Amino acid sequence: MSLILTFDKSSLQRLSHDELIKLSTYYMVCIPHVLIFELLGDLSKDEASSEKSEKIVQSLSRNLRAVIPKICADSRGLAVGNLLGQPIPMDGRIPMAGGVQYLDHEGKLAVAYDVPQEMEAMFRWHLGKFNSDERATSLHWRQSIKAFDVERYKKYLTKLHPKIDGLKTISDVVGFVDNLLKLPNYQRELIVILCAESMSGVRIKDEALSRWDKGGWKSFEAFAPYGFHYLRISLCFYIGLQVGAISTRKSNWVDIEYLRYLPFCNVFSSGDKLQIDLANALLRKDQDLITADQLKSDMAKLLNWWDGLSKEARFEEAAEYGSQPPELPELHTFSIWSKKHGKRKIGRGNLALKMTEEENKALFEKLRPQMEVMETALKNAKK
Repeated sequence: MSLILTFDKSSLQRLSHDELIKLSTYYMVCIPHVLIFELLGDLSKDEASSEKSEKIVQSLSRNLRAVIPKICADSRGLAVGNLLGQPIPMDGRIPMAGGVQYLDHEGKLAVAYDVPQEMEAMFRWHLGKFNSDERATSLHWRQSIKAFDVERYKKYLTKLHPKIDGLKTISDVVGFVDNLLKLPNYQRELIVILCAESMSGVRIKDEALSRWDKGGWKSFEAFAPYGFHYLRISLCFYIGLQVGAISTRKSNWVDIEYLRYLPFCNVFSSGDKLQIDLANALLRKDQDLITADQLKSDMAKLLNWWDGLSKEARFEEAAEYGSQPPELPELHTFSIWSKKHGKRKIGRGNLALKMTEEENKALFEKLRPQMEVMETALKNAKK
């Protein structure tokens, strides 16, 4: 019953190690690829002191690993797959890469996931171990941000579409984009635009157009729901930049990338004004926004509350309530959780804490066949 949370680097940086550990009790954290690249980018942040840069990445990697995150599949790959008919969840579930299908001990189809390469890399970074490819990637990432001339790109967009008037706010921009994406005569053309935006190539474009024509589709959103979202984010950035609703700050094009992962969470957190303004306009009605400062305040309150409990009370809380947050004054996490799940219910925590040694052994033996089949499937996939 944990809430699925996606946060940006600013939220990660505001939270202490202890606060992140506490956060993992109440949230399942979905990590977008852009956060991993931003993290690695800090490896070349201080050009005068590589040691200082390494310590920054070590600290952030240690903190990020504390939440035991789920690594979301790359947004571009998801958009391309969706164009070709691959279903992508748009309801708060996390699409992960590298799943291995297998038949479980009962002959039912199941999917197993090994430890992602990104988590293994973060473990090394936490220990201060970086390879030459990672150092090169870090440098390339930072150079790419510096090299992107946003002012020049804005002038190019204005020259391309000179007649966009009357848009002043982020809300105006999102409304304009949503109306643009609904135009009937543009629906098939949106496939071509998305292929260009995702750098998909001619083969992908031809296959997607063929699927559209053979299926008799009328709506691009119905044809590729996640592809629609991906393109929606891009157009909001381009048009927002053109009309001045989005500034020419160089890092804005990186910040926009986080919003491509909005469909895969219940809650989004950021300390960046642009991300907050856009998220408020783009989130589904069943999603919530919690600012980085609100999230930090929540975790500090939860730590203080937990520290004030007796040993017996902590045991009961974990065993009976688990990931259900307590009803504390002005706790945003509880407000969001209760809106989705209602009142806290006893008996929904880690009941294994109250199991006897014999019951634990019996449960392990019951699960052993499934675990062995899963381990075998993962080993075979590596061969």
